[in-house]
Amino acid sequence: STWVRAQVDGGSVKCVTPAWMEHWPESHVSLQRGGESVAFVGSGGNNTFRFVRSWTGLRGGEALRESAASGGDTLLVDGTGFVPGAPHYRCVFRRGASHLSTPAAAESTSALACATPAWGEHF
Repeated sequence: STWVRAQVDGGSVKCVTPAWMEHWPESHVSLQRGGESVAFVGSGGNNTFRFVRSWTGLRGGEALRESAASGGDTLLVDGTGFVPGAPHYRCVFRRGASHLSTPAAAESTSALACATPAWGEHF
């Protein structure tokens, strides 16, 4: 279990979600006050919270978003929920129905790095 401090604001409770390192993206939320559980009286699975892995943009200015057609430059991707050291991340570069991909490495829970592909050899 992971516990986070909650802030009561009027009729709602605000919690900052923790960094979720597990591969299972779903959790069930419960509340406690003074070590005692607060009863959940909602309907269905409304106490289910989903953590998503997503990317939010490319790091750096326009100059860092250009690469030689021979590839090999490092592209940095900002996001959330990445697992450092986990395999299977890839950066996929598309042009119409064609695509090239390169392996990506999670540098942190919020950043991936991948090499640009040798685009000029194919297009």
